[in-house]
This record gives sequence, structure tokens and C-alpha cells, in this order.
Amino acid sequence: MRANQKPQRREGTMSNRKSIPVEVSRQLFEESGYRCAVPGCRETAALDRAYIVPHAETEDDSFENLIILCAVCHRRYDRKEIARSAILNYKQNLAVMNGRYNDFERRLLERFVRSGLSSSVELDHSATVELMVRNLVRDGMLSVTEGRTDMERLANGTMAMVLPFTVTSSDLPRIDNTGAERIGGTDHYALTEAGRQLVARWFGAEPILGEVG
Repeated sequence: MRANQKPQRREGTMSNRKSIPVEVSRQLFEESGYRCAVPGCRETAALDRAYIVPHAETEDDSFENLIILCAVCHRRYDRKEIARSAILNYKQNLAVMNGRYNDFERRLLERFVRSGLSSSVELDHSATVELMVRNLVRDGMLSVTEGRTDMERLANGTMAMVLPFTVTSSDLPRIDNTGAERIGGTDHYALTEAGRQLVARWFGAEPILGEVG
């Protein structure tokens, strides 16, 4: 090559690829919750904007052809250790899960994967918690079993608190079918059969569109 001759750029190489629009990048990170989009990974560091169909094949920088992956999952995808069909389902499932369930509910489902689909989670009995899991309960993905009230826990010594009086079982408020008030305590949440199927399909890279709604 002559000294004053400029190197020729090849079409489709990184040198002449357009940058991904800022707005598309923002949408991608919001879609994945600033974590890797692969369920079971959800890494928050070294995140890449990965092409589902390689840019060299389509030059498609659209939101629909991109997904957030961590560096490890991105390499696995490039090496075809993760199938394109799986990545496409992860992308589709993100839209379904984000549109149907809030961040707390999605993290709660991930918690069941770590602890076992047949396990239960104990949460405070409060209007706030009920609001946070209302979509999963409404869709029949979670069952709720009442735990002990705070007063019951005080009475049997499982909750430590200094009181100026003695608490006995006869003093305890109970909730019943008549709607009697229940004060404090905890509830136990468990996946229903529908909930277990939802989680299995979500983490198994299968479409979940027909599982909810």
C-alpha cells in the first residue's frame, strides 16, 4: 500500500457501523431492568447491547433486534451455546413480564427459583405487601396462607418486645370469614401450579404469552 493511500473500509465492519441510537439504548436498559436479560443470570455488571440477528446480516439497529446481555452470556450467544430461539423468547418474555408484573413480583419469582418451586416465602401482613404482589395473586400464580399475628408471636415468645402488660391468647385479635380485623403478623406465599408452570417456561426460554392474562 502506498504511503498516501487510504485503507478501504469493508461494508459491515465495526469501523463504519452506525452507533445505536441513545433512545434505543435507554429503552433496552429499562426493558431489562439494567440487568442481563437471561433469567437465572441477571448480572448487573459488564452489560452489552447484543444483536439478536447479527448486524452484519441485517444492519438492523432497532429496539426489536437488540437485547441486554452480560459479557459472559453475550460470548455464550456468539459461540451458539445459547440458541437464537432462546434469545428471541427471552426478548418476548421481557415484554410480557414487564407489562404484567412489577419489579418486586419478578424478583419474588426469581427467589422461588433459587429456593425451590415448592417452597414458600414469608412476608409481612400489610396493605403494602398485598399491593406489591396483587398481580401474581390476581392471576392465580401465588397462593396466600395466613401466618401468626404479631400479638400471637408476642404471646408465645417468638417475637421480642417490651410491653407494660401481659399478653395472653384470649387477648389476640383474629381474622375470620366474617372479616374481623387482623393486626400485623406475616403471610406465607407459595407458587400455585400455574405459577410453577409460568416460572418453568420463563427460565426455560419458552414463550409465556399464553400463561398470563
